[in-house]
Amino acid sequence: MNVINIFLGFAVLLTGRKLFWLFIAALGFLAGASLGPRFIEADPAWLIWVFSLGLGFVGALLAVFLKRLAVSLAGFVGGWYLMMTLATTFDWQLGNTAWVLYLIGGLIVSGVVSGLYDWALIFLSSIVGALAIVQGLDLSLSPVLVSLLLLALIVAGVSAQNRAWRAEHPARPDPEKPKTPPPPKKKTA
Repeated sequence: MNVINIFLGFAVLLTGRKLFWLFIAALGFLAGASLGPRFIEADPAWLIWVFSLGLGFVGALLAVFLKRLAVSLAGFVGGWYLMMTLATTFDWQLGNTAWVLYLIGGLIVSGVVSGLYDWALIFLSSIVGALAIVQGLDLSLSPVLVSLLLLALIVAGVSAQNRAWRAEHPARPDPEKPKTPPPPKKKTA
């Protein structure tokens, strides 16, 4: 599962906004891989794979056919996954109230994603991709080093996706800004 996390993480980190359906499918798969062991008896273990692939497939279908709903749902699942991964990575002792933190994270990120579509996709896919990579690497580092690695990956993902987005959408002239007249022609004698 670690190699798949790393592969999906890099794919989402670098192309999450452009390949939106892949981002949603990867998010569904990663959520299924994280939630599957909690809800499904892992005997046989391939049931978790089927569950994860099923969630990824449903996510891809939602992304293709119901884009706005998929964006809100991706925001919710991404926020949930973010809080769950942070709680696990930093060993927060939340007990039975952990789901409240996950729910709040999901609702906040869902609202942000719905309001700031392109930028939210860039940031959320960079965060989810970075988390998947770090989780797949399964490093035994201090929380400070893990945080620095996450931050570096997120910045790299946002930067790469922003460059790609800017290349697709070159700056348009501001319609409110008055055009400056050309300089006067010099008279020749």
